[in-house]
Amino acid sequence: MEHMAVVPLGDQRLSADMANGDFRHFVLGFKDQFGRPQRPSALLARGAVRRKHGAVMAFRNALALSAVTRAWVSSLANSNQTEYLKYSGYFDLYPYSPSKDYSLLIVQSASAIGVDQTNEFHGQTSPELVLTSARKDFYDEELFAALMQRWRSRHVRGGSSSVEEEALFRSLEMAYRAARIPHDNRGSLDDYGASLGLWISAMEILVWPRRGHAAAIDVLAILRPAVAASWNLRRRRYMARLPGSKQRQPVTLVEKLCCEMYAARNAFLHGNPVTPRILHPSGHRTRLSLLSYAPVLYKCALYTTLGLWANPHPPLSMEAAKHRVLNGFTAEALITSTRRYERNRRRRKGVG
Repeated sequence: MEHMAVVPLGDQRLSADMANGDFRHFVLGFKDQFGRPQRPSALLARGAVRRKHGAVMAFRNALALSAVTRAWVSSLANSNQTEYLKYSGYFDLYPYSPSKDYSLLIVQSASAIGVDQTNEFHGQTSPELVLTSARKDFYDEELFAALMQRWRSRHVRGGSSSVEEEALFRSLEMAYRAARIPHDNRGSLDDYGASLGLWISAMEILVWPRRGHAAAIDVLAILRPAVAASWNLRRRRYMARLPGSKQRQPVTLVEKLCCEMYAARNAFLHGNPVTPRILHPSGHRTRLSLLSYAPVLYKCALYTTLGLWANPHPPLSMEAAKHRVLNGFTAEALITSTRRYERNRRRRKGVG
């Protein structure tokens, strides 16, 4: 976009910087754990935005969640195992930044404040992330464009901001944390439970402005428009106990998954007894974890907030067709959590 960009090191806007020996040593000094050279991307900012830490982070979060949600939709709907950008760690900013003349590297974090010589730098990539080259369509362009409209309103056009925009970007920040690989305790059960709690929090922050507070009923309301993605999502063919209710009632698939996420979140964060089954749709461990579906539900919530379910393009245009196809993928991604999908998959494999 006109104010910020993520570019490879060969981008012409970096040519003057790359001519500097210290800067070149810094950006070319990254290797993986086995000494293989790796190339980071550069985040560029223009004008006053460079001095606004919040604007830079909001841009990064918007791009990351546009990529993470798209990757999970594609991975679930198309069984695409090459979708690696399913985690926000790929979009982390390296903690060392160069001085104005590039001769020094400065670190400012909660645990360290210091300065080191650039020519002694040897960077290393995160060991838990699979190294990959992203495709051009690695992010949801429609979602990112809508987020950038709000970003410009908040950080560029006079810097004014509504309560809704404040909630939107706080939600993206929480979702960025939720989208990290849950590996703090080597992927323990509680690691997954904590991540699930952050996804719920991200959606609750998103709905807070509607009534001045956030509850499960508000999150369910913002998810219901997702049935526009497919007729398969409109049918109330599942039974679930809505948060705060003692009786089970017919619900849509979107509502069922949300209720299961709430139940799991409450069990983990309130210290209730838990087993691995609580992390899976309907308690079936043969299905993927609820954490796989949390980013898809979050995408649905963002689409409602940004008014993206309705087709904004001319009916017969290529953009309109792409809009319908991508929404169909969202529906297919959610349907992979069902018994019917699991049964059909077994039939295709000749099992059962």
